[in-house]
Amino acid sequence: MRNKLLIALLLVIMIAPLSASAFWFWDKPAAKTTETPVAELNKTQQEAVAVRYKLWAASFEKRNIETVIANQDNFWFTVPELNYLFASETKKQKNPIVTDLKLNSADGVLNISANFKQIFPGRFSFQAQVVNDNDKAHLNLSQVKLYGWTVPSSWLNKPLNKTLDEYFSFLYNDKRYAGFTFSDTNGVLKLKPEFK
Repeated sequence: MRNKLLIALLLVIMIAPLSASAFWFWDKPAAKTTETPVAELNKTQQEAVAVRYKLWAASFEKRNIETVIANQDNFWFTVPELNYLFASETKKQKNPIVTDLKLNSADGVLNISANFKQIFPGRFSFQAQVVNDNDKAHLNLSQVKLYGWTVPSSWLNKPLNKTLDEYFSFLYNDKRYAGFTFSDTNGVLKLKPEFK
């Protein structure tokens, strides 16, 4: 009797993963989507967005508070420009984490969808609102979906906002920093840090 239970238990242990894997979403291949071309911007627009992107990089990527203060009114991009930047920067990467990112904006809500290639490979989509949380820029996510299935927004809210806190920490830790404003006016997204 004891040997039969042991054999049955071993069979369950060996077969259960095979039968259950059909229900685990992370074992499924990424949703097939066609790569869309880089958003159409004319040469002048591409040059203008390149200048603003270099300014962003010199300020935030290099964590240069003086450059942020000197250019606090210049951190804005249109939705087509952001889609262009995401597409062109992704093409430069050897093994990008995210591909085919699409952003659109309506009534202060950002609609974002992308194919994630690592961690949880698959098509994600969500809505995000930029909120001021004690003078910190945070995203409030809603309608989070993976493969079209709704998942709790808390799965992404905390790690994403922690990453934003780390990214902007040099700003938040400067004694002159006094908060920020974010605006979404007619497809122009603007982040304006404020200083004392």
